Amino acid sequence: MTSTISPFALLLLFILLIFSCSSTPKTSSSNYEKEFSSTLKKMKRGKNNSKMKASLNTALSKVIEQETLRMDTISTTDELLKKEQDHTIQTKLIGYLNDAKPYLESSFSEKLEALNKTERKLGEELRTAHFTSGQEKLDSALSTQDKTKSREAFAHLKKASKYGLNNPLLDSLQKVSSDFSLVEYNLTVTMAADQKYESLVKNKLREFERLNRNCKKIHFENPKSTSNDCEIEIFFDPLSIIEDLKVDSRNYQKEVQTGTRNETRGDRTVEVPVMERVSGTVTTNTHIQVARWHVKIIPQSTSMSCDLKGKYFQEQMELKKIKLDFSGDRRAIPQELLNYDRSQLLQEREIVEELIDRIYEKIKSNYF
Repeated sequence: MTSTISPFALLLLFILLIFSCSSTPKTSSSNYEKEFSSTLKKMKRGKNNSKMKASLNTALSKVIEQETLRMDTISTTDELLKKEQDHTIQTKLIGYLNDAKPYLESSFSEKLEALNKTERKLGEELRTAHFTSGQEKLDSALSTQDKTKSREAFAHLKKASKYGLNNPLLDSLQKVSSDFSLVEYNLTVTMAADQKYESLVKNKLREFERLNRNCKKIHFENPKSTSNDCEIEIFFDPLSIIEDLKVDSRNYQKEVQTGTRNETRGDRTVEVPVMERVSGTVTTNTHIQVARWHVKIIPQSTSMSCDLKGKYFQEQMELKKIKLDFSGDRRAIPQELLNYDRSQLLQEREIVEELIDRIYEKIKSNYF
């Protein structure tokens, strides 16, 4: 009987053959960069021979080829961002060429010259674009009192400086945009009921004034400041500490020797132990404390620069104190229980201090 291969099977075999032939592994730019850097280090240490020079030149050629391809394939709708990415790649390649110049073939001189020319042109375009955008956004920020735009202006002016802008107005514009970008927050504390721990709470939260944050300044209970952008009330519900006691008992039994007695076995007398079954009880008293403190954050905007949202959260601690009571014959009770080191519950003030520390960290992570 003759078997035939179906047309579909032949087509599938053809496709697999094409893929197997075309999927040869490619060395990434990062691998070529590693080879280039490694070879250059060795050559700088004196291992300078024709084989290593050839390897260095080949690796750098591949790096330039692949990085040039990467510049051509960068996909972004932001033209300014595309220029920044191109400039970064070109600056890197120029650094490689200059660093390896003593060991490179003469053909690399033309590549270096071309890259220098393109990099200078891009740098000029970036300086001009960022400086112009910075001026425009700062003008808009000052006219609309919009600190968000002022922060954008500062970012543009900082990049103009990064790309080497030499303009006498740059420093003053950066200072104006930085100063105007500052968002000021004023924190106040309200205790719902018990004022017992108000001073502890306030002393801890006052530490926010010492936080160092870009474009943010935090005041504590400073309502008189007319420059505040955000008033944040921190409302503490009454502290809740619930206590509970769980009791559990377990009986232990053990054979113990209480003495000896003489016993006659045939024509001789032997001493044998006298055993007794004893029992003892261990009562475990587990004293549980559950402390909860609910806190509500209530931001109120006093300018366009405050966009904080309110939050309501809870901090909780559960503490256990275990006390063992023994009754009956202690000889029946395991030694590790008899040696148990009794745990101690925290005092209420210690619980409050721990909860306040946690609340402080939660506010900081959520808002600052």
